[in-house]
Amino acid sequence: MKIIQDTREQKGWDFIFAEDLEIVRGTLKYGDYTTKLLENKFIVERKASTGELYNNLATKKCKERFYRELTELEKFEKAYIVCEFPEGYLSDFPKNSGIPQDKIKKLKIGAKYFCRLVKELESKFDIDLVFCNDRYEAEAFVYNIAKTLEGKLTL
Repeated sequence: MKIIQDTREQKGWDFIFAEDLEIVRGTLKYGDYTTKLLENKFIVERKASTGELYNNLATKKCKERFYRELTELEKFEKAYIVCEFPEGYLSDFPKNSGIPQDKIKKLKIGAKYFCRLVKELESKFDIDLVFCNDRYEAEAFVYNIAKTLEGKLTL
């Protein structure tokens, strides 16, 4: 299987557990990951932390840009936002967010409103929002779903 990783992806997944996988760097118009066989059908947007998700939702300008991207992701048969953190981290925000301590006091929204924005995102878009315990579990989820979807093509 060939996974395409967007060239703008920083600190991307390496899927070191998968011997049958090759990572190909390429420019994706939307999202962070797809596969060579599913390029127009399957897309993954990766979120490494609640801080990254917060940055997509915290201001009107960022939220509008993120929503435009999600509107494009909805056009794929299978679209996912895969989070490298458990859902419980949303209600604990900004704890475990990766946001530097000196910037936490300047945050525009708190945990309660942040949770509401994420719930709004889930109800507004036909995109699966998947919470994983950590980076490794997120990689494994994407690998397994991609493998399953590619397997359906070859049947």
